[in-house]
Amino acid sequence: MGLWFVSKVLTAKSKLEDKVEKVIKDETGEVNIVAIVMLIFVVIAVVAIFREQLIGIINTLFEKIREAME
Repeated sequence: MGLWFVSKVLTAKSKLEDKVEKVIKDETGEVNIVAIVMLIFVVIAVVAIFREQLIGIINTLFEKIREAME
């Protein structure tokens, strides 16, 4: 029974090492995360740059909605 257990442990260790190596070599996830983070930064920058204009547009839209409701 002891040899069987050692064999199972070594097999599991080998499978785990293979999966860890595969995850380390697969870099597509990292690229996607970087792209998403960059996109978020761009959106934040655009909002920061055009903040006043965006507030004006939103206020105008709400005024028109209020006028249409009356």
